[in-house]
Amino acid sequence: MTSDTVRDHALKTLTKDYTLYYTHGDIAPHNIMVDNNGTITALLDWEDTSFYPEYWEYVRSTRYTEWLAEVGLFMKPYYNEHYICIYLDMISL
Repeated sequence: MTSDTVRDHALKTLTKDYTLYYTHGDIAPHNIMVDNNGTITALLDWEDTSFYPEYWEYVRSTRYTEWLAEVGLFMKPYYNEHYICIYLDMISL
């Protein structure tokens, strides 16, 4: 895929009319407290909290490979947005 194709796909995908939500921004195993019964008792580390497009929480949560398969079990997957954000992170290094 050429960079023009990726750019066009990114513009087409990421400029949709997304609903904005107040999101945690860093949901990951190390920020989830559970009790001895496995019940979630708290979410820690709220410093990345803000209003973001509906796909943002999924994309941010999929950064952690130790639970990549589980994220889609409790969040709506946004595959296109996920792959575009990975690509944009790679080219912005």
